[in-house]
Amino acid sequence: ELEARAAAAGTAALWDDLHAVDPGSAARIDPNDRKRLVRALEVFRVTGETMTEHHRRHDHKAVAPRYAHVLVGVAPPRDRLYGVIDARVDAMMAAGLVDEVKALRAAGYAPPLRSQQAIGYAELHAHLDGRSDLSRAIELVKRNSRRYARRQLSWYRPDPAVRWADSPAAVDVDSLRRYLGGHSS
Repeated sequence: ELEARAAAAGTAALWDDLHAVDPGSAARIDPNDRKRLVRALEVFRVTGETMTEHHRRHDHKAVAPRYAHVLVGVAPPRDRLYGVIDARVDAMMAAGLVDEVKALRAAGYAPPLRSQQAIGYAELHAHLDGRSDLSRAIELVKRNSRRYARRQLSWYRPDPAVRWADSPAAVDVDSLRRYLGGHSS
């Protein structure tokens, strides 16, 4: 119903609907971000609670952690990261990702479903629909995976709680154990 409203009246109408029930979420969500607008309105319709209320009730930063913990981020040099991503995509293709997508399609899982818009699935659906050849689809999976990795790093980099290393081997586990031993709850 919300998707139909967006198609008929545009995302501005969804934003207006959201603003009427949840001005806080409307202020945070771009008026053109159809997915997030639909999600915020769905949450309100299903639960009777706005996303703003939900986030306020579940403010994890306001709750003291139950256990001592350390956030460790592994951020290898970009060329190494991209090499790992490309090799992973090649391995997924060799393991039968195209056949997996064909089987999903045969079972009724079509591209409009959110699960079928995931990196890897979306590009292969386009290939199977004849909109790209297989080599182009594979390159797009690699490119989109690299972009996603960059977004993840951009998201976590500013967090001062994260201790960064350039490889799993570079993580000083003994130092982390000592740190956690001195900060047990």
